[in-house]
Amino acid sequence: MAVLPLQAVRVSLAHVMPVNGANWSEEAVWWFQAMAHNRILYARLYPEGPKVTVELFLEKGKLGAMRRGASLSVRLAQNGHAKSSNLRNEDLGKKCAAEVKKRKLDTEWEKYLISCYIQSRK
Repeated sequence: MAVLPLQAVRVSLAHVMPVNGANWSEEAVWWFQAMAHNRILYARLYPEGPKVTVELFLEKGKLGAMRRGASLSVRLAQNGHAKSSNLRNEDLGKKCAAEVKKRKLDTEWEKYLISCYIQSRK
């Protein structure tokens, strides 16, 4: 069995920049570390010549499909630790509200399915 050497590529987060435009604040770094520590992250890569940016997700989506849930870039901006470079702040609020509504509908659907299952077992 062949063993490949460890490899790494330097990347940066896609679609966000530090709030001050220059350096990430200690709070932003702490928030990101807390979100990523000991977790499996799923990445969507955006190669741009020699530079590669990534969107990181906590949940795995279907291959070739959009990842589920907001990326860490969007969450970083929603929590005030970053400025979004491709979404306006009001778009972030709308996206967040839409996700909350979708989760609520999913929860209601799951409750309905469970109640149907319980009734069919009687």
